[in-house]
Amino acid sequence: APPPARPPRGEPDLPSRRRSWEEAAARLARASSVLIAGGGPVAVELAAEVLDAYPSVSVTLVTSGTSLCSGLPAAVGEATARWLELRGAALHYSSRVESVRPDSVTLVGGQVLSADIVYPCMGAPPASAPLEGSLASQLDERRRLRLTPQLQPAEQNGSPASGWSRVFGMGDVASLPAGELQLGHTAELNAHVAAENMRRSAAGRPLEEYPRGAVGCERSPRVFCVSLGPHDGVVAFNGLVLSGAVAAVTKRILEWTKVAACAERPVGVAFWKFGDAASAWLSMTVLPPPPPAPHEPKVILLFDGVCLLCSTFVHFLLDHNADQRIHFCALQSEPGKDILTRHGLPLDVSTVVLIDECGAHVRSSAALRTLRHCGAPYCFLYALAALPRPLRDFGYRMVAASRYRLFGKDDGSACRRMTKAMRARFLST
Repeated sequence: APPPARPPRGEPDLPSRRRSWEEAAARLARASSVLIAGGGPVAVELAAEVLDAYPSVSVTLVTSGTSLCSGLPAAVGEATARWLELRGAALHYSSRVESVRPDSVTLVGGQVLSADIVYPCMGAPPASAPLEGSLASQLDERRRLRLTPQLQPAEQNGSPASGWSRVFGMGDVASLPAGELQLGHTAELNAHVAAENMRRSAAGRPLEEYPRGAVGCERSPRVFCVSLGPHDGVVAFNGLVLSGAVAAVTKRILEWTKVAACAERPVGVAFWKFGDAASAWLSMTVLPPPPPAPHEPKVILLFDGVCLLCSTFVHFLLDHNADQRIHFCALQSEPGKDILTRHGLPLDVSTVVLIDECGAHVRSSAALRTLRHCGAPYCFLYALAALPRPLRDFGYRMVAASRYRLFGKDDGSACRRMTKAMRARFLST
C-alpha cells in the first residue's frame, strides 16, 4: 500500500518515511475526492482522519463485507457507519475489489470507481516469506505460522514441530486461537507468553500456555479502540461498546499511557500493569469475552450423577439454555474423571464443576456462571457473583451437605424423554 498506510521497502529510516508522509499530506490537501478500499478498523480510521481534517473532501469506502469492522461487535460497525455517513461519506457494502490503481478501483463485475486518491486498506499478508523454506509445512492457508498452545511451531494436527522447540511465534505472523483478532493488544499478550517461555525454555522449566499465561483464562480479553478523528472514537472491552465523548477521553488516556509505558516511565508502566490485571479479572467475572464460534470448545457442566437435585438442575438447563452451548457429564463417569484430571481437580461429588472459556469453576461460581447461559430472568442471577466468594460458597456447601437427605437420590425414575439433540449434549464415552 502507498503512504501513509504502510512504508515500502525503499524507506529504511525515519527521514525517508517522513518525506513520504509530507508528500502524501500535500497530495491529500490538493484532492477533492478520496476512495478507501477496505472496511476494517484501519480503513475506517483513515476515512475519519480525512473527513476531520478536510470536511469538504468527498470520501468513499468500498468493502466486501455487509458492515464496517465486521470482525468486531456489530455495535462498532453501526457506530462508525453513523459517524461517517453523518459527515457525508459514501459507503459501498458487498463490493469486492478486483484491482487497485492510484486513481481508481475496479470491482468484481467490471464497475470502476474513480477518485483523486485511492488508499488500499484491505489488509496485507503476513511477512512470513522467510519461513517458507524451513517451516513451509507449518504455515496455514493464510501463510500464518501454526502454533502450539505454548506458541511453538506446530504441525497441521497441532502437535509440536520436530526440531523447533526453541522457536516461538507471535503477532501478525502467528495463527492465533479461533476467535482472536489480530490486534495490537493481542500481539502484546503473545509477546508476554513468548518471552516468558523463552526464559523457561532456557531454564528447563515447564512452558506456559497462551493465553492463560498472559491473562489467567482460556480466552484473552478483546480490547480495542477505533479512532474517529482526534476527538471521537469507539472503544470496546469484550461485549461492552462505548462511543462518543466517553470513548474519546478513554482513547486519549490509553494512547498517552501506552506511549509512557513504551518509554518505561513509571506512570505508564504502573497504569498498564493495573489495566492488564483489571481486564483479566473482568473477563473472568462480570464481562467475559464474547461466546466462541460454534466450532470452538463447548461449555461442560460436570455434576453428581446420583444427586436428584443435580439432575433437576440439568433438566432445567436443557429447557432454558437457548444457545445449547452447555454439555453435561457425570462426575463419576470415566469422561468426567478424565476432564477433572486434565484440569488438575480432584473427584469431589459435593460440587458441580463448570469448564468454560475461562477455565474450571466450582461450587457457587460454577452454578452462577452456568446461569449466564440461560435466558431472562435467570441470567440476572449472575449478579450474585459480585458477592464475596467465601460467603457464596458457604451457602452452597450448606445445601450440598444435605442434598441427599432433602432431595433424595436419582434412581432413574426421574428420567425424562429426550430428543436426539438433547442426548448428544451428554458426554458418556
